[in-house]
Amino acid sequence: MYIMNIFFNRLCMAREKKGLKKIEMARKLGFSASRYQRYESERIPEAGILVEIAKILGVSVDWLLGIIANDESASYTANSCLQCQLKDLKIKMLNLKIEGLESDMEYQKAYLDEALKIINNVKPEYN
Repeated sequence: MYIMNIFFNRLCMAREKKGLKKIEMARKLGFSASRYQRYESERIPEAGILVEIAKILGVSVDWLLGIIANDESASYTANSCLQCQLKDLKIKMLNLKIEGLESDMEYQKAYLDEALKIINNVKPEYN
């Protein structure tokens, strides 16, 4: 679930950064708008489509999937990458809290620890 949330978030962010509307992205891929919409909210596309999406958006597949935190091939500023990483972390931490795996105090401490690692450009350790 966490990887899917990262993918949905990054796909949407990269599309918006490129200045494309969902319908425009769908047209570039030769899809209906509803089919493309599923890629931003319901499912990760097959490998070939994923590669095509990455090419159109100027990012790597690894970055879209959350395998790497920063994508040097992407035309993002350090600030937008940091914002994306912190948003991804917040999604992860909220999922843990919703599942009842962390108390409020543990949640806040873990979030701040991971955020500091990201800000200091240290790869966070995810369980």
